[in-house]
Amino acid sequence: MSRSKRPSSSKSSSRRRRGKGKGKSSQHRQESILRQQSKKSVRPAAAGVRELSHADYEQTKKARQKTEDRLQHWQVRTEHIRHTPKPENPPMDPWQQEALESLLNGEHVVVDAPTTAGKTRVVEEFFKLNIQRSSFRASYTTPVKSLSNDKVREFSDMFGVDQVGIATGDIKENLDAPIVVATLESYRNSLLGVEPDLGRSLVIFDEYHFMQDSSRGSAWEEAIILTPPHCQLLLLSASVDNAEEFCSWIQSLTHRTCRLIRTEVRPVPLEALVYFREQWLLADEVKKLAPASQSKISRFPLEQKEVARRLRSVEAMQLTPCIVYSGQRLACETMAMELCKVLEPLPKSESLRIKTLLETECEVDEPTRFMKANLRKMLIMYGIGYHHSGIAPQGRRAVEILVKQGALRFCTATMGLSIGINFSVRATVISDYRRPGEGGFTQYSVSEVLQMLGRAGRRGRDAVGYSLWPSVQSFYKLGSTKREECQSRLKNDPTTFLGLIGRGYRLRDMESFYEKSFMGFAHRGLNFKLIRINPLRKHLKSDDLPCKSPAFAWAKYQKEELSDCTTCTFQNPCHHFLVTKHQSSLAALHVHLHQLNCLNDEETLTNLGRIARFFPQGGGLLVATMISEGNLSEERLLAAAELMAALSLARFKEPTCPEDYRFPFDKKMIERRLEAFYPIELFEELYDPPNSRRDYPVLRDFNPAAGYIVSEWLKGCSWQALRQKVCHEKFAEGDLVAIMYRTATYLQSLSQAKIPNLSSSALLVRNEILKEPLTPSLRREELEKNEKKTQPPPSPH
Repeated sequence: MSRSKRPSSSKSSSRRRRGKGKGKSSQHRQESILRQQSKKSVRPAAAGVRELSHADYEQTKKARQKTEDRLQHWQVRTEHIRHTPKPENPPMDPWQQEALESLLNGEHVVVDAPTTAGKTRVVEEFFKLNIQRSSFRASYTTPVKSLSNDKVREFSDMFGVDQVGIATGDIKENLDAPIVVATLESYRNSLLGVEPDLGRSLVIFDEYHFMQDSSRGSAWEEAIILTPPHCQLLLLSASVDNAEEFCSWIQSLTHRTCRLIRTEVRPVPLEALVYFREQWLLADEVKKLAPASQSKISRFPLEQKEVARRLRSVEAMQLTPCIVYSGQRLACETMAMELCKVLEPLPKSESLRIKTLLETECEVDEPTRFMKANLRKMLIMYGIGYHHSGIAPQGRRAVEILVKQGALRFCTATMGLSIGINFSVRATVISDYRRPGEGGFTQYSVSEVLQMLGRAGRRGRDAVGYSLWPSVQSFYKLGSTKREECQSRLKNDPTTFLGLIGRGYRLRDMESFYEKSFMGFAHRGLNFKLIRINPLRKHLKSDDLPCKSPAFAWAKYQKEELSDCTTCTFQNPCHHFLVTKHQSSLAALHVHLHQLNCLNDEETLTNLGRIARFFPQGGGLLVATMISEGNLSEERLLAAAELMAALSLARFKEPTCPEDYRFPFDKKMIERRLEAFYPIELFEELYDPPNSRRDYPVLRDFNPAAGYIVSEWLKGCSWQALRQKVCHEKFAEGDLVAIMYRTATYLQSLSQAKIPNLSSSALLVRNEILKEPLTPSLRREELEKNEKKTQPPPSPH
């Protein structure tokens, strides 16, 4: 019978299908299956469910009863928590109080506490006690821009807009405020002198386990080493198993007490439920029924359609709101669609609540215009959303608000949601095993799994949080994930090297800087030696060397240019010593920077080096060289913006680009120069490895099609028209926004380099790129919001 011809009595049956009625129906079906399977000759009722013996049937029945009893117990406790009046300023936990007192005593502090335990509460209380002091200056660093934006909003609500500033790649505002929220790289760059100095007395490193990230972790380590000695350090994480080692390192680095504050207690315990034999059971019970030794772990997760079917009963079990993690963007969208197929639409009142939140709580008018039509429909009709980097930031932010407000039943998301905002839900599901990485697909890391699972359980609202495993195989693959030790990912970065030289570091200071690293602390005896004149004189037992800088002379000699090495009587023993004793990658980078003419024979910056230190981006050495050569002049600034855009987009991305677009530079020449500036021997992390379509590595970030996008935008193309021109299923609006922001970051770097005429013009182009709807100013949004509230009503005349 079609939906339109249902008799009126179907209204009550529809209500039963939602909520508790659905749970009873599911329960009766499970009992029927178990009863049938207790008979030896009966065929299994569902795929993958084997015939049960009478003993198995009885054990499963007991497991179900235990699960129902525990769920009911937790639900009663949850209702009690919800109806218990909450004090406006609840007392701190003992470990929070201990951390606060250590900070007040001037000590460094490392906090090791589970996700949702309340690590940020320590920060907030310390801010409350100190924000009125004229000398108080704190920097709160985060791993991603979205988390920085979220923290700015939270602290602005708490302390006032004027008390909070922000420093990210594309926003620098109110940097004299007592509290400045910064992305980690922006904070690190401020210490290198390539971004405005933040002048802080306390620095918080949130999610410091990111230090083991292969591509970005080095910046954390550098930032901690470079933080001035008078500053206090506060490190926060839930995923580091060797926090004691970090305390010892910081203490040895700063010669000040570093206190480790640890709690293993989650305020909201995390309980695992596994889908087994057509029902959700406690993980401990499943371990008895299907021990790991007897369970074959599949390489592949369940199909999304089956995952959705298994999650259908979750709402009736009162386990929503729920986050379902998927590894890829498209997987998030298709998973959300599968959930819509198995769930009933929302009641009108709940749809209205979501509409109201979208209209009143978002920073932009009509945030749904930044969403696909299917996402708008899912949100309002079903209370289901999806979240990934392909959505424009305004659209992502709207979904985040709905998640934080608990307005959605399900939100399917990539891992980025777990670190992008401060939130928690009642339950989480990891629906697959891997995600795209820089070198292809990669398995979820330990810290990523813990971060995703840790979002379950809302303090002050839930008795427990739930991790839901749609199969026994997925539970045994990821459900017992334990914390791992955080390892150093320190790498030799040209921006850091040039930045330190620009700050007046001599070569011995450079060696000392790297020797102080966590890598040097954990692995004594590593070679951080540079090619210096004094050790060479000592080895050769002579002060009569013709070169000021052996690295400079050696670099010239290798390039077959005029060099002091050519006529030096010590050439053979000297070069043998350099080859055999100076094999460190740091020494190789030192020589490479000489070969690029970034350093002179005084071991100070050349004109090129002074420009290059301001460009931390992957193609920064090329851009700096072309500026130094005069190829990126004020007259060619629009062409420069196209080049910067091309260096901001991964090669595999394919925006729609007309065949008649002419990139303003020779593409092959640019590629050759990039490979010369970033040889794979020194910069392997910048390359995509060989694959089935090519047997050689290629630089990851160079895509001339991005030049067309920025060119059209700067020529005055409207955002809607540009989106229609270049976006499609595999190149989304979020990718479009990312290109603009990354290009703006290049132009921001150029403006900070203080090159006459060129820098001021670059700032104008940057501002032209960041026009609506890309205006990045969070503070401006807050001020405009407040202004609207205080505006008098219009005159009746």
